[in-house]
Amino acid sequence: LEFRRVLFRSAKLGISRAAVSFYELDKREPDIETLCSICKYFDVSADYLLGLKEDQAEGKEKHMTLRDLV
Repeated sequence: LEFRRVLFRSAKLGISRAAVSFYELDKREPDIETLCSICKYFDVSADYLLGLKEDQAEGKEKHMTLRDLV
């Protein structure tokens, strides 16, 4: 199941499976283009994704970090 999740997200984001795994393990951080793609994919702002803003929008209660999303 974990492999399928990584495969799906990497395909949707247009990045390698290895890159997704590195993000999940905090061994690498995305470049600005990838960060923008991740924000669009999860429909969140970069400030929210990076933990700079607590509330993203109405209806989104949990504070998530990049690691939570990938």
